[in-house]
Amino acid sequence: MTNQKNNTSDSKQRVLKYLANHANRAFRPKELAKKLDLQGYTDYSRFRADLQELIETGGVVVLKGGRVMHRKPAARRVGKLSVNPRGFGFVAIEGEPEDSFVAGNNLGTALDGDIVEVGLAARARSSRKGPEVEVLSVVERTRTTAVGTFKQWGRFGVVVPDDKRLTHDIFVASESGAKAGDKVVVSIDKFDNPHGAPEGTIRSILGSSEDASTRVAAVAMSLGAPGDFPDDVVQAANDIPKDYGIDDGRIDYRNLTVFTIDPVDAKDFDDAISIETNEDDSIRLGVHIADVANYVDEGSPIDREAYARGTSIYLVDRVIPMLPERLSNELCSLRPDEDKRCITCFMDV
Repeated sequence: MTNQKNNTSDSKQRVLKYLANHANRAFRPKELAKKLDLQGYTDYSRFRADLQELIETGGVVVLKGGRVMHRKPAARRVGKLSVNPRGFGFVAIEGEPEDSFVAGNNLGTALDGDIVEVGLAARARSSRKGPEVEVLSVVERTRTTAVGTFKQWGRFGVVVPDDKRLTHDIFVASESGAKAGDKVVVSIDKFDNPHGAPEGTIRSILGSSEDASTRVAAVAMSLGAPGDFPDDVVQAANDIPKDYGIDDGRIDYRNLTVFTIDPVDAKDFDDAISIETNEDDSIRLGVHIADVANYVDEGSPIDREAYARGTSIYLVDRVIPMLPERLSNELCSLRPDEDKRCITCFMDV
C-alpha cells in the first residue's frame, strides 16, 4: 500500500514538474502523456487520475478546449467585486485593462461591493467576459447592511434583499418583532460558508411592504440615500444666528419684484427670479440663489455632511435634504417678505 501511494505521489510530481518546466505552454492531455513517455493503459489511467487531482487541488489549470498548463504563482491581486443579479460577477483591479470574470461557483463568501483577493480559476476558460478568476478571500466586507422583505420560516426567518445584486437570502432570528411581509433593515453579521447563507440581525422595521410610503423608504435606503443628520450637524445648524455672516459689499435689491416658481406647498425656496425691462427695451433676467456659504463655514460639520450628500433627493412623497432643516427651510429659504442673503446673476437678453 505504501509503495502504491509513493508511486502515485511520484507520478503526480512528475506531471507537475514537466508542466512547471514548460510553464508558458498548454498541452492536450494526450500530448502531455506522450511527452512524459507513458506506455500502456495502466500508465495512462494513472496519469489521468493524477492530472484530475492536480486540477482539483489547483496545481494545474484547464484552459479552453481542455488544454492544461501549470498554475503560475501570481502576485496578490485585489479589486472590487460587482455581482450580476444572474449570479456571476466581475472584479475591477486597478491597473488592469479589463475586469476579471468570476463564475457564480467561484464567488465564495464574497458579496457585491466587497474588496476581494482573486487568483486564476482552477478551470479558467477564456471568453468574451474576460479572464476568469476565483475569489480567494474577502479583504474588506463593504456591504454591512441590506434592505429587504422579511419572510417567516419556522422558528427562524429570512430577509430577501431588495437589491438583486445580493444573491443570497439572509437568515435571521424570528424574535425581532417583524411580521411576514415587512420591509426591514438587516445587518450582515456572518457569512463564512460558501455553501450556506449569510446570517444577520434585523436592525429596524420600516413597515409593511404593502404600504407605498414604506416601499419608497426601502428603495431610498437600498440605493444608499442618507438618513437622519448626525446630532452634531443638527446642533451646529440650530446654533447659527439669523444675522450670521458679513454684509460688506452686498447690494440691496429689495426694490425688485422677485418671485419663485416653486409649488405653494414647497418649503425650501432656494432660488428665485426677477424680470425687468431696460431702457433699450431689452429684458434683464435676474437669477437669485440663496447664499448658503454665508452661513456654512468651510470644513465645518455642516459643510462636510453636505459634501458627502452631494445633493437633495426628491422622492415621490418626501425630500432627503442636503442641508439640515434650519438652513434649507429657514435661513436659506427665500420665503416671502423676509430679507435673505443671495448670490445674484443678471442677464440682458
